[in-house]
Amino acid sequence: MVNKKTYIKERIKQVAEYQNIKYKELYGILGMTDGGFKGEHLKKPIKSDAISYLINAFPDINLHWLMTGEGEMSSSNPNLVNEPSEKCMTLKKEGVPYYDVEFTSGFTFLENSQTTKPSSYIAHPFFATSDFVVRNSGQSMAKVIKHGDAIGLKHLPNWQEFLAYGEIYAIVLADDRRLVKIITKGEDTDSFTLISKPSDNKKDEFPPQQIKKSLIRNVFRVEAASCLF
Repeated sequence: MVNKKTYIKERIKQVAEYQNIKYKELYGILGMTDGGFKGEHLKKPIKSDAISYLINAFPDINLHWLMTGEGEMSSSNPNLVNEPSEKCMTLKKEGVPYYDVEFTSGFTFLENSQTTKPSSYIAHPFFATSDFVVRNSGQSMAKVIKHGDAIGLKHLPNWQEFLAYGEIYAIVLADDRRLVKIITKGEDTDSFTLISKPSDNKKDEFPPQQIKKSLIRNVFRVEAASCLF
């Protein structure tokens, strides 16, 4: 085999081709998205967790080749081509759906459609309790959730009966605006207080706000947030 200087993410893409699966399916197994494999992101290193997921799903991948590009891709059995491992198939089936849309601008179709196909599936344990994963946008929660971070959401159909204060929620309003905020007790029983966590230089732009409960259509608890790049 002729060795060619490549980045580790390029070698990971070769694994997808070798195993005859789609790139996005493999990225989901790694707990990542295709954005981490494009442009300048392709040259950046990969987290150790993602490498563990890859080797766990494809135990015959040569770790030395993966890390250095030296040697053969398969460590023992060259006949594994086109045969994804059973563990890989399990991860794909059990992963949390990832929709490559921003919560604030592309979320409406997810609420209104039960047939929308996810962009990929994420098997990262951070998102294990989430119903699905989308992208955050905006700077109002920058201290805890950055712009572009993946956020795992859990639908709370009974939020009007009970809602734990002090946690981060993704809120859909009756006029279709969407917010990611900390919810605390309101000034009266008909209201909530929405708290932002912006960077210090923007805190004056995002003061606490009162919102009537009657203006809220849906509430999702933010189970986890992570940079997938």
